[in-house]
Amino acid sequence: QYKCDNYYAPQSDGGIAITDPALNIDWHLDPSEAILSEKDTNHPLLADFKSPFTF
Repeated sequence: QYKCDNYYAPQSDGGIAITDPALNIDWHLDPSEAILSEKDTNHPLLADFKSPFTF
């Protein structure tokens, strides 16, 4: 469940897969036990992430 304080713009939404080994995050639980939304299970790995920002 997500809370928004303004209009939601799905085209501006994004993220990185929390199970990406490149992040090296110890979540202190088995990834198979994590309860994720369908949206969050579809995020790409960091190596595959295409940034919407220009530098």
